[in-house]
Amino acid sequence: ILERKHRHIVDIGITLLHHASLPLTFWDYAFSTAVYLINRLPTASLNFDIPFTVLFKQAPDYKFLKTFGCACFPFLRPYTTHKLDFRSQECVFLGYSNSHKGYKCLSASGKIYISKDVIFNETRFPYLDLFQHTSTLVPSPSQYFTLNPDLSPPCYHTTTSSLPFIPVSETSNHSGQDNILSVSQSTSTPSSPVSSAPTNTVSRTINNHSMQTRSKYGIFKSKMPPLFLAHSEPKNVKQPDVE
Repeated sequence: ILERKHRHIVDIGITLLHHASLPLTFWDYAFSTAVYLINRLPTASLNFDIPFTVLFKQAPDYKFLKTFGCACFPFLRPYTTHKLDFRSQECVFLGYSNSHKGYKCLSASGKIYISKDVIFNETRFPYLDLFQHTSTLVPSPSQYFTLNPDLSPPCYHTTTSSLPFIPVSETSNHSGQDNILSVSQSTSTPSSPVSSAPTNTVSRTINNHSMQTRSKYGIFKSKMPPLFLAHSEPKNVKQPDVE
């Protein structure tokens, strides 16, 4: 039974992908939609009852169902950052939300909007038109938008300069002195093997000990010798008489 049900889900999922002209990278959305549809169809294993009705004791809303992969136009006013932005744009319908009563709409920018205010054109499948000049796009879970979206964090690009490999030698002694790091860099001209550029040597002291001290952070305080104060009793104070 499990193998037949698994084959049933796979067959419906592949059919949805083929009908919408979607690549196999969207198989998870297609299979999730297939399970959503199967749970709302009569089955012979339940005497032709509907699994959704048996579980929730209510009939499913078939008007809520739409064609997978068709063109949809969600209401994007809550997501806009400027008052002159478009209120909607053409998206690809990718199924139903499991945690919201809404539709998953894939925009041309790769973001998925979940909205219940959507207008559908079930005769048009716009995926090839929206993504014909881009590689196969698979939206990540972080690209879901259900409320007012925050501004995306800035991208930080790190560049690495192509420098020649410099051997580093570390020497340490047993007297507790700091290690000395010697870096030597030399360049030579291939055309004239006799002449060579001068060698620059840079030496600096590096303390590799794990202990955190004030001197490592440039904090230096002068040492104050301890002060020993001798206690002496004042001469003008007399001890009271005790009767």
